Parts: sequence; C-alpha cells; structure tokens
Amino acid sequence: MTKCGSNFDTRALGNFVDGQLGAAHNARIIKAMEDDPEIRERVYQLRRTKDLMKLGYGDLRTPPGNTVKSKFRIWKLFSTV
Repeated sequence: MTKCGSNFDTRALGNFVDGQLGAAHNARIIKAMEDDPEIRERVYQLRRTKDLMKLGYGDLRTPPGNTVKSKFRIWKLFSTV
C-alpha cells in the first residue's frame, strides 16, 4: 500500500468534497483514496462535517436588507444630536 496521497492538505480535500477541483485533481485524490486509508478517512470526515453543517444551518437565511447601511443610518441619526 503506497502513501501517494499523504501530501494532500485539508484545503485540497475540502475543495474536493465541495466539487471545486478540476478533473485532473479529482482523479489524483480518488487514486489517493483508493491507495491510502488515511486519505479516505479524512475525506469521509470532511463529507460528514459538511453534511452535519447542512443539517444544523440549512434552514438559515440571510437577513433582509443591507445591515451595514441600516447601522450607518442609525449612527448618522444619533451623531447629529
């Protein structure tokens, strides 16, 4: 069993899980997962974390309007007093 994929950092594996890599990089990581159980476990954990985040925060929406503008308007109102 070779450790050809042990040089992948968490960012690269995270990008793989998120589908943000090209075909060549995907193939390298898939090959590494086939050869190295450590890489396979790390990818599994990242996928699991992503799924748990979706479960926990999936129903949250961004607040309406631009909160930076509204805070600025309040500050401007009180600063003229």
